[in-house]
Amino acid sequence: MGVCALVDELNRLRKSSVDSIDSDKNFDDFKKYMHIRRALEDDLKDILRCVNASNRKTLVLLCGSAGDGKSHLLSYLKNLDEEHLLSGYKIHNDATESSSPSKTAIETLNDVLDEFSDQNIDADGENFILAINLGVLNNFIESEYGKRFSKLRAYVQDHCILSTKIVENGYDKNSSFQHVSFADYQLYTLSADGATSEYIQQILRRIFNSTSETPFANAYYNKCSRCPLQTKCEVRYNFVFLQNENIQKYISNLLVMTIIKKKEILTTREILNYFYDIIVPQDFSYSATSDALSNPDTAIKRFLKGITPELIFEQIGVSGLMDDVRECDPVLYRDELGDEFAVEFYVSTDVTDLIKNDLNDTIYGEYLLEKEIVNTINMDKDIKSCIFRLLLRIRAMKTNSFNDVIYNKFVKTLFLFNSGQGKKLRELYNAVEEALLQWCGIDNDNHPCLDQDNQPYFLYEKVDFDEDLSVIPVAVDKNELQRFIPELKVGFINEKLHTNIVLNIDFLLYQMIYQLNHGYIHTTADMNSHADFIGFVKRMLKTGNAKQEVFIVASSGEKSTLKKTKFGYKFEVIR
Repeated sequence: MGVCALVDELNRLRKSSVDSIDSDKNFDDFKKYMHIRRALEDDLKDILRCVNASNRKTLVLLCGSAGDGKSHLLSYLKNLDEEHLLSGYKIHNDATESSSPSKTAIETLNDVLDEFSDQNIDADGENFILAINLGVLNNFIESEYGKRFSKLRAYVQDHCILSTKIVENGYDKNSSFQHVSFADYQLYTLSADGATSEYIQQILRRIFNSTSETPFANAYYNKCSRCPLQTKCEVRYNFVFLQNENIQKYISNLLVMTIIKKKEILTTREILNYFYDIIVPQDFSYSATSDALSNPDTAIKRFLKGITPELIFEQIGVSGLMDDVRECDPVLYRDELGDEFAVEFYVSTDVTDLIKNDLNDTIYGEYLLEKEIVNTINMDKDIKSCIFRLLLRIRAMKTNSFNDVIYNKFVKTLFLFNSGQGKKLRELYNAVEEALLQWCGIDNDNHPCLDQDNQPYFLYEKVDFDEDLSVIPVAVDKNELQRFIPELKVGFINEKLHTNIVLNIDFLLYQMIYQLNHGYIHTTADMNSHADFIGFVKRMLKTGNAKQEVFIVASSGEKSTLKKTKFGYKFEVIR
């Protein structure tokens, strides 16, 4: 950019930056500083040590998605690893390398992996490490070239590399293939207290570390202090605001909530780009900020539009992640205290004290609590409304609070499920059973409705819920889980039909189940969005006793039974 040194440095976080591209050929100081050790790195190193000690030619697969850090990790191990674990390895990155510009990625893999084809796998040769996207791996083993690599294909299938199933995979001493996959490691961990991400928090610490020797802080301390716009620049204020540890925890937890709610598969590259987007406004420029200062109203509106709480929750269309995060806006969650504050704020002719309560201990108060700014807030309805939303967001961010009962229950239940605490999942099973009954409609005896199309008569049957706890993972004695299935699963058994009925429950389905348990009436949109639940309901209804007995309820309230006996069917009016 050439005008703002801090923004120039922050630009290195963007997807479009040259720093977002890694190569095993070099690993500069910036990449070294931004490197964060993860469990996957430790597991890969353990496998490499075993491979190197085995003296067996081995293909190591480093699997994942675009932007998740495969190239970065390879570059780190090649250039900075003190053990030199990749010494003597051939290295190939399917996303960045090609044996010939005229060849496809699949054709290139067929060439570079020739030593590990069925024909050559037992011959002597060099160890090989391949960074590969899961989609490319699937396409390769399913292609015509994959026929030459049936042993590789069998390894991929046996180790569930392309599935969502969590399998404990370490070094396999009987195989010429080894692997680790980013897809097996979540960006967050689960505990009895909920979901958190130490990895995302470490990224935030790297960027906003206040030590002046770090690249970002160095630009801030040595350049921003000399800038004539420093007391009015939203980027400077944002940088200081995000140095607060509580704010960093909130941002991290906000991203975790988004991952869980929206089933986002976030990569490190996307996270870094997101952090840039919540620090630097899309329309930021030195000249525009300078020009705005000539008009106080324009200056404050521009400032409010460009500060981090507004960038997080008010920007539309900047990125898919940004749009998803907006749905977790604290302003969208209402409670009694919030309503009382809203009344007090909007009826007040002078909101000075109310603003001080929330902004006095934040960097934004340095600007927004100036007397002339407060006067403008009191006089301008639009600015006052913007300040109200800002205060609600600042409150949530400072206290790291998420007023979302359903989300909090979901993540805690997710921990119970993945840690194998089946006896504590009675509430989940009860909720699913109740949701099914509410979805179908029930009579006075809690029988689910089979058919509502033949009005004025409605057909009901008895359904027994026989829980199948075998779908719950094996119990583990861990206070925190790093590898787990990011959705719930419940199962039911029908002895008569010898069937097991399983329902996978992500957050959105859990949310609907919770709402059905609290009186919610499902809509056509729900039916379109939850075909999995509808299928589950249909399968469960088939386990009922409709072939033996049905209950008929007329719109007048009269109830009858049609029951199969040894002498035929018996019709009886109950009431």
